[in-house]
Amino acid sequence: MRLVAGKHKGRALVAPSGISVRPTSDKVRESLFNVLAHGGYRAGKQSVLENARVLDAFAGSGALGFESLSRGAAECIFMEKAEAALDAIKKNSFELGEASRVRILRTDVTNPPSNTEPVDLLFIDPPYKELLLLSALKGLLAANWVGVDTVCCAELDAYDEYSIPSKMELLLERRYGRTRIIILKVAC
Repeated sequence: MRLVAGKHKGRALVAPSGISVRPTSDKVRESLFNVLAHGGYRAGKQSVLENARVLDAFAGSGALGFESLSRGAAECIFMEKAEAALDAIKKNSFELGEASRVRILRTDVTNPPSNTEPVDLLFIDPPYKELLLLSALKGLLAANWVGVDTVCCAELDAYDEYSIPSKMELLLERRYGRTRIIILKVAC
């Protein structure tokens, strides 16, 4: 697994050992980041990534968060509860020289700690078939991780049913083989 673009283009990432992870494919990651860069989702800026505060929830290896840092995000917070994934994220942050721009939180994404200021960009990639998107988004909204300006990108199994909180609206949905990507925001 390698970073697709930006200052760390081509750099390999360490994957968590001993646990089942489903990394986002390079093709899907590249397509998603192209949509984010050119979709006009952030007022006043072409790219949602530029100097963004990013949250990578259910982070796994941290590929989406590290791709964001590689492409111009200011910082990334990784939320994960699996010890092997946390170790991989920590190792990747040091290998890429990004430890100063990374915060790692060992937590259950459905019941996160309170936050003082919402992030600009949320990646949420819950385990397929566990149907955790709704409860995770509700938890992140309640704990102030997601606000009216937060762009939320979720990765799901293309064939799973999903629900979103009533205060959020679907902006985009795309399928890439077995993967579904949805982009959401809080409805104004």
